[in-house]
Amino acid sequence: MIKIHEMIQLIKSAHDGQMYGDRPYWTHPRAVMDFLGAAPDEVKIAALGHDLFEDTTVTVADLKTKGVPYRSIWLIRQLARRADETYKEYIERLIATSDRDVLVIKRADLMVNLNGCTERQRRRYELALAKISMALADLELSI
Repeated sequence: MIKIHEMIQLIKSAHDGQMYGDRPYWTHPRAVMDFLGAAPDEVKIAALGHDLFEDTTVTVADLKTKGVPYRSIWLIRQLARRADETYKEYIERLIATSDRDVLVIKRADLMVNLNGCTERQRRRYELALAKISMALADLELSI
């Protein structure tokens, strides 16, 4: 299984030349991972890779070759917004997975995105955050 520090190197390479505001893009998924605290490594690896399929040429085969666990790849695939999805449809699809890890990673992503976003983005992220948080609460209640 790929180690966290190896996944960080992978995302640094894959996102090379991309920026997140005034910082190298890889710092964004790193902040998302850090937001997760003591999550299992498979979840942290997915958090690090959550934008790979949207923003780079990395493929599932590439991740398998690098030793990314199947669970992490599945999470990364779920977290990738599809080209034909509106943002609302994307958030609804994530909620429909009823997968705690998908929702926890997306919540962390939204929390990180709220720092330094435009006012228009803020409204969209806050609404998505409320929906994701409610879905997580519903999952916790159903256990």
